[in-house]
Amino acid sequence: MRKLPQFNPRHPPPAPDNIMAARFSAGLTIPEAVTLCAVSAASWEKWESGKPRMPIPVWILFNLLTERMK
Repeated sequence: MRKLPQFNPRHPPPAPDNIMAARFSAGLTIPEAVTLCAVSAASWEKWESGKPRMPIPVWILFNLLTERMK
């Protein structure tokens, strides 16, 4: 089987510490963050622990929505 070449994504996934820091700086709890982004609490908790990585579209959405809240 041929191995496909890897590429560097334009937007790398956020590190768990960055996710948690962004949530804290927005003044949100996990239940508030999951409601804001329409994801499950289990997924959010896994992303903050680092396994698996948060999808880039969710990270972008979270940042856009929390910027509008300021």
